[in-house]
Amino acid sequence: RTRKQFRLLNLNAQSVCNKSFALESLLLKHDPHVCVITETWLSDYVTDGEVFPRQYTVFRRDRGGRGGGLAVLLKPGIEAILEDQIEDHESILLRLKCFGNTVILVAVYRPPSTPPHYLNKLFDHLCKFSNNKIILVGDFNVPCVDWVNMSSSSPAFDIIFDIMFTFDLTQLVQDPTRVCGSSRSILDLIFVNNSINDCSISVEQGISDHLSVLLLCSLERLSPTKNISLSAYKDYSCADDTSILDCLDLFLDSFSDTSVEALWHKFKYICNYCLDNYVPTKHKRKNRENPWVNRDIIHMKRKLKRAKKSKSSNCDIKSLQLELNNQISEARNNYFSCTLLKFLKQEPQKFWLYLTERNKPVEQIKANDAVITDPGSISRHFNEYFQSVFCDAHALTYVPTTIPIFHSEFISYHGIVSLLLSLKTKASAGPDQIPNAFLRRYAETLAHFLFKIFRLSFSSGSLPDDWRTAIVVPVHKKGDRLAAVNYRPISLISSSCKMMEHIICSELNNFLDNRNVLTSFQHGFRKGLSTTTQLASTIHDFAQILDRGSQVDVLFIDFSKAFDKVPHCQLLFKLEKLGLPHGLVNWIAAYLSRRTQSVRIGDSTSPRLPVTSGVPQGSVLGPILFSIYINDLVSVIDPSVSVRLFADDCIIFKEITSSSDQLLLDHSLKSIISWCDEWKMELNSSKTVLLRVTKKKQPFEYMYKIEDTPVSLKHECKYLGVTISDTLTWSSHITNVCSSASRKLGFIKRKLRKAPTLVKLQAYNSLVRSKLEYACIVWDPFTQKDIKKLETVQRRAVRFIYGKFSRLDSPSQLMLANGIQTLQVRRKIARLKFLFSLHQRQLRLNPSHYISPLSSRLTRHRHQFSLTPIFARTNMFKYSFFPRTINDWNALPLDFFIDTNFSERVQCLCE
Repeated sequence: RTRKQFRLLNLNAQSVCNKSFALESLLLKHDPHVCVITETWLSDYVTDGEVFPRQYTVFRRDRGGRGGGLAVLLKPGIEAILEDQIEDHESILLRLKCFGNTVILVAVYRPPSTPPHYLNKLFDHLCKFSNNKIILVGDFNVPCVDWVNMSSSSPAFDIIFDIMFTFDLTQLVQDPTRVCGSSRSILDLIFVNNSINDCSISVEQGISDHLSVLLLCSLERLSPTKNISLSAYKDYSCADDTSILDCLDLFLDSFSDTSVEALWHKFKYICNYCLDNYVPTKHKRKNRENPWVNRDIIHMKRKLKRAKKSKSSNCDIKSLQLELNNQISEARNNYFSCTLLKFLKQEPQKFWLYLTERNKPVEQIKANDAVITDPGSISRHFNEYFQSVFCDAHALTYVPTTIPIFHSEFISYHGIVSLLLSLKTKASAGPDQIPNAFLRRYAETLAHFLFKIFRLSFSSGSLPDDWRTAIVVPVHKKGDRLAAVNYRPISLISSSCKMMEHIICSELNNFLDNRNVLTSFQHGFRKGLSTTTQLASTIHDFAQILDRGSQVDVLFIDFSKAFDKVPHCQLLFKLEKLGLPHGLVNWIAAYLSRRTQSVRIGDSTSPRLPVTSGVPQGSVLGPILFSIYINDLVSVIDPSVSVRLFADDCIIFKEITSSSDQLLLDHSLKSIISWCDEWKMELNSSKTVLLRVTKKKQPFEYMYKIEDTPVSLKHECKYLGVTISDTLTWSSHITNVCSSASRKLGFIKRKLRKAPTLVKLQAYNSLVRSKLEYACIVWDPFTQKDIKKLETVQRRAVRFIYGKFSRLDSPSQLMLANGIQTLQVRRKIARLKFLFSLHQRQLRLNPSHYISPLSSRLTRHRHQFSLTPIFARTNMFKYSFFPRTINDWNALPLDFFIDTNFSERVQCLCE
């Protein structure tokens, strides 16, 4: 058996946040398999990709408050299982697999002021691993220790000595790791047990006032060398387009069949034949490094590694290290100043790819109290979990009509060409494995094939099996990464099927719109409606009630896994009851029947499992089908009770003038529960909450219940991304918005610190300002405190964008000189634009419910477009959207409304 050198780097960062470039240089120089970083000073708001090179797997334990914290970085190829952690302790315990060897890595940060029992907890936990190879590493903050003679007056050392004696550990670091003036201390320690051989230690340059410690040791290679990870891709720039088009024309002449499955298989064969024979396949090594790490840097890194192995002189090694640092710095500066700017102008998707935090691959999951690391087992576990939320419902049976349907004129060749040309070429292929790039590149010819397939599919009411299969990729939401419940499924569906769905969805929407089927209270996934229209109309109702000194009880209804629980038979029953054409119902029935899904983890895909309920998430038809299914919920609610729907987000509310009003609201809640029982939906009682909006000192009290569970009363609730308080003030929401925007601004600062102004400005507009302005017409503040809080975030951003951090530099002057409007001005423009859209009936809201023409005679200050002002008793209502914006509207001169470009005129006036 051969032996392999194992490298571990131990360093104290004293805030890694602003030292990501220095850390990258250090890691490139030493190329450790494991890097332990103490005093990271990170919080949950800082993502791994902002500070650590992306090729490393990162395990973190952040301190709740300031300082402390630690992280472990693992090089690709080092497998790790997170063991049970020590509670209230800054440590990370990992079971590593290095070259086939199992090693327990224990990373520790011990703050200087901790009592002795802090180390006792570590001792007790290590007892579980007494028979393993152990590496104990970190910053222990025990300066007064003679490690040669093993003596010290520190109480902490006695416990450390007990740990060393019990687990047969040797402390390897003998040189000072922190030198401050005349003070020289060994703080950063590495302990190994005797089963780890040929160890050597060197104290190297660090990234703080601590030096870093590099451990080199020898491990037997017990597992074979892994092959270099290569990814295959089709190079369309070298494709033989002439041969492909000739081949497609040849196949088209005989392209026909009576079975849609057979026709689809012919199409797949034709596509694969062209791809295999006329589009070359190339391979590239998966780039795990940061994007500016080029070939010259990699060659220099290898040269330095060889010099260290050959034991070259320290002078030569230092010279190579300096040259490597210079190359990294030059490449990084060039990437930010030139490459990113080029991406922004020519290939924006690459710019946003750099800024987007990539989802970490799932490498382990807990099942039945055991941690699984095998990708195949993980994929099976996820598939079983995702399937467990489905329900079997056999209350109704749908029998497709046997009348042949041939009315498929709405499927057109030119429409299919448009859909093909709109495909995203970078999107992953679905279960059929036909790349979008191929479909889009030869759109005009392939549309003839798909035209025949789509027409046959609709007329026969049948679909190919590939169209009813989804490949699911789990994406972490929040919480414990080892729990499957904290992941949501993202489905990859055949692109050809999604194009057919677009066609069916368009026809379905036309039917629903022509007959006005969907309730006006449903604002989700409908043209002319949005979260902003829903919030504006709802908050206006609340504000009116509050302005007259009354009370409104609002119940926020939460459906559990609503999209996954829709029973297919009940959905088809409702589609038929609407009077939909049989052809549409038959096709949708085929679309929902015999669906399957499998989960993909890396290169492993689980066996398929049946999808017994739900509308397919990630599909085109899913949202509109769910809207139809939930549509009749409104009919069971008392007419005096108001309801609002946005997909599966539901609220019901009523003005409370007496206890009988609360009984009516409670009766509506009971009706919703009965509706759920009948239609196989489920309410989540723990997430259904009550908001009692009033300024009364003694409001009407009432306990609403779901079954026997009381609905909890909240003082504020988040609805469609906006925090609504029980007094309808916006300070809490603005605090949340500013906090979120500031975190995102910090993210941009860390990622684009060296980028040019134009790049930083674009990132701010897209990622930060969008947060500060989401649905801002609804919560536009009027108090100076809240206005200033929002402007402070932008002023801070302006300093970063233009690199002006001196107190003598004025953000106001910078904004004026560069044409950046204040957020207050932008909110006023947004309010006027929204009201103009409502006035011009560009929205699906009924204007007469909110605005009316001014009936008095025209004067110099009143014109034909003036609106009737809304009287308000309170500032809360006076400064709400409609009363406030109508006053701003009436102050505009007549020529603003006569001019066709209203938006530009309003913007110029505000400037």
